[in-house]
Amino acid sequence: MTTTERICPPQWPKWPFVDSTDGVLAAMRDVLDSSVWTTRAPGREDSATQWAEAEIARQFEVRHALLVTSGTVAVELAIRALDLAPGSKVIVPALGWFATAAAVIRAGAIPVFADVSLETSCLDPDSVSRCIDPDVRAIVAVHLHCAVADLDNLASIARKHGLELIEDCAQVPGTRYGGKPVGSIGRMGCFSFNQEKLIAVGEGGCVVTNDGELFQRLYALRTDGYVNRETHGRAFVPHGSVRGGNACPSEFSAILVLAQMKQFPRLNAKRREVAEKLDAQLADIDGVYPLSSSPGTSDRTWFEYAFRLDLRKFGGRTIRQCGGFLSSELRLPIHATDEPTQDCPMLHLARCGRPTPTALALYNTMLVFHHRALLDERIAREFPDALRRLQDESLEARRTGS
Repeated sequence: MTTTERICPPQWPKWPFVDSTDGVLAAMRDVLDSSVWTTRAPGREDSATQWAEAEIARQFEVRHALLVTSGTVAVELAIRALDLAPGSKVIVPALGWFATAAAVIRAGAIPVFADVSLETSCLDPDSVSRCIDPDVRAIVAVHLHCAVADLDNLASIARKHGLELIEDCAQVPGTRYGGKPVGSIGRMGCFSFNQEKLIAVGEGGCVVTNDGELFQRLYALRTDGYVNRETHGRAFVPHGSVRGGNACPSEFSAILVLAQMKQFPRLNAKRREVAEKLDAQLADIDGVYPLSSSPGTSDRTWFEYAFRLDLRKFGGRTIRQCGGFLSSELRLPIHATDEPTQDCPMLHLARCGRPTPTALALYNTMLVFHHRALLDERIAREFPDALRRLQDESLEARRTGS
């Protein structure tokens, strides 16, 4: 590789995109001509929203899927659907984007932060067990970066204590655990379809479940308190016991969901192929540890490629200094993971006071980069080379005191 090629590498793939812009525009013109732009509007026996929900249910192997306006709303509606008593607590991981804990608060419950596993960055079942008290009613298992939580042990804990298990699958759609798609294992599964996610529509999300009665409650929560019209002809019928809001997506978002779902299996297979090559390359670099997933994971998905560094092998540089070096070398944002959730200023009133040392350790030693780079074979060659340069220059700087 020449110096010019290293300093100015070709642009990494953009994200999001759709395979067929013409097909998407044609479908949107059909919606414009129909004068029915939302699933809440009567007058159509079917809709793009219903087609998208059917495709999600098919690919994720569940009976019911409900499109909503965001992944955060999906988690909030899932918590609301449980109809928890005031003062109820919900266990969430101490690492990850704060939106999951914020959704719990908006649903009227109290988040309790459990620590995570060093190998997966997902909920540590032992920490979850220590967090349980008589007010805990549910566990939200967030599958983070490219890893699945230990669902076998978490489900066992939930059964033992009579708790509900919800999966936050925003970052790993398509992954399987124990032979089943994530999202189909807990009582409900929540997905995000925002700009950065693997199924991207700008903003959007969905909730999936195998429980028909729970689906009707979710539908009412999303659609101003009205139940699923499919069971009542074409009329909206008030649920009667649910005070819902409006979290309905537009038909235009549903069209993008359909387009993204169509290309998702192919793109996911490509990311998996490149990530596995990258894992193999990094195995030869001392002090670099790609994030693993819980045993039983298959068809693995990468939203962010995540890896830990033993900073002693990198001259004692901080994780942010390492991320800055790699970002500059590759012209690709490579950054630390999110700060421990309970330390987020927006959640300071919800802090539980329990120590979460592993979450803090990962925050200080782990870097991630976006899945779009895994659509290009070059990352499996250039990223290990950049890490080696970082290691060599860091150790040389320590040796010379520069």
